[in-house]
Amino acid sequence: MKFLHTSDWHIGQRFYRYDRDEEHERFFAVLADVMRREQPDALLVSGDIYDTAAPSAQSQRLLVQALTGLHAACPSARIIVTAGNHDSGSRIDALRRLWAAVGVDVVGGCVRNSDGLCDPAQFLIEIAGRGVVAAVPFFGHRAYPAEVSDLSRDDRQKAFFQAVLDEANALGGGLPVVMMAHLTVSGCNLSDQDLLAIGGVEADDIASLGHGYDYLALGHIHKPQYVGRTGRARYCGSPFAMSFAEDYSHFVDIVEIDAHGSAPRVSHVPIEPLRGVVTVPAGGAQLEEALAAFAALPDDCADYVRVLVDEDGLLPADADDRANAVAKGKACRYCEIKKVVKAGTLGRLDRGEALEIDEIRALQPLDIAAEAYGRMRGAEMPDSLRALMAEVIAMDDINAARED
Repeated sequence: MKFLHTSDWHIGQRFYRYDRDEEHERFFAVLADVMRREQPDALLVSGDIYDTAAPSAQSQRLLVQALTGLHAACPSARIIVTAGNHDSGSRIDALRRLWAAVGVDVVGGCVRNSDGLCDPAQFLIEIAGRGVVAAVPFFGHRAYPAEVSDLSRDDRQKAFFQAVLDEANALGGGLPVVMMAHLTVSGCNLSDQDLLAIGGVEADDIASLGHGYDYLALGHIHKPQYVGRTGRARYCGSPFAMSFAEDYSHFVDIVEIDAHGSAPRVSHVPIEPLRGVVTVPAGGAQLEEALAAFAALPDDCADYVRVLVDEDGLLPADADDRANAVAKGKACRYCEIKKVVKAGTLGRLDRGEALEIDEIRALQPLDIAAEAYGRMRGAEMPDSLRALMAEVIAMDDINAARED
């Protein structure tokens, strides 16, 4: 079995004030070329197709254009798309029949019976003579569907994944089994990852995702990486940088599995971005020096640019105006001027330091919000706003308790 693995397209994302349609179109053209050249059995897209659950008409047109173009590039390939946490699963499922007519399988959620239970076989897509794909979309951490009624919410996830894999292996009859999932796996590398951009970092141990797959095609984390120790579970990453924190290489993965139980062979097709992300100076500098570094960028540089200032006190009120003046006449997309963050968890991520997932899970929402406010405004969050946010968080906790 041979397939391409990609995820986290985030169609419709606005990078600061700029739309990214041109960049997405470039990526889809590259992906179509890979499809034509490699002639895979399938293309797997592991969630976060859109950047928002309510995509614009233009974003929906772009997805239609992309998927029909990819199908035309390799008509024999099954294109399998699952919903991520940024997507509306029900919106995606609404067009399932229509997409199937043009060779695209979309899985947005779960169909439950009158008792609220589900048949795990609904997530299986058979690729005749090649293998079986268990196309699992995003589910909230405690919202996994159950096959039987006597499971607690905490036990549903592990039971769900294993039930899906058992069905997949029975259907496959010894052929390769590939599972798709959109979540955070414990121990994955979250350095150089904008956690505010991806949303949701509650992590799951890889053992909770069951056994019996030959390859686990993961989405949600934008940094390409293997997880676990078997070489069978991998995040392919986003097709290009979705934030300034993601200034690393991006790929589409080509995966080949000779037989059920054999080790997958994975190769990576680099995606050359239409626009990169550039921070000047890289480690920050005094305001005048930082603006001079910005001015020194080549005029034909078309990348997204942020200016990083490292000095005490607040930025002058005219700092952004001065940076915009430097940007005039340049091809770059100027985004912001900001101060170096020297303390706190988000600042550690900016400096490329890896965090343990337990550190992140121990953070309090109000502390994260206050630090994010400081990053954006260069000042502490006012007490009045802190009190209001604390009230909202408390209400959310009460509602969550009622749901349980």
